[in-house]
Amino acid sequence: MAEESAFRGTVRYAWVRDELIRTAQYGATTRYQAVADIMGLTPRHRDVGRILDEISRNEASEGRPMLSAVVVNAGGSPGVGFYRLASEIGRATSPDPDPAFWKEEREALYAEWNRP
Repeated sequence: MAEESAFRGTVRYAWVRDELIRTAQYGATTRYQAVADIMGLTPRHRDVGRILDEISRNEASEGRPMLSAVVVNAGGSPGVGFYRLASEIGRATSPDPDPAFWKEEREALYAEWNRP
């Protein structure tokens, strides 16, 4: 059963997605704090993870890499929710943190959004 969209079609969704695309175009990463700032929330607010999940689910359904691969915590790594979602949508074989998978997903994302 498909999850109901909480954010798609909203200004917040567009702003966050645009920021993630720009980050990927530059071959960089951004922090959960930056996403939270765009949304006017704290980084630990559950809606930060929810919007990242929703954006990445939508990207994957269009055959593109997970945009949330560019979002990292203060330690420079994605959160556990990134791996959980990757496993749920069939992009990863396990929900356990796997730096090699993250690197592959990030590199695919950079290639997808690379500016010519």
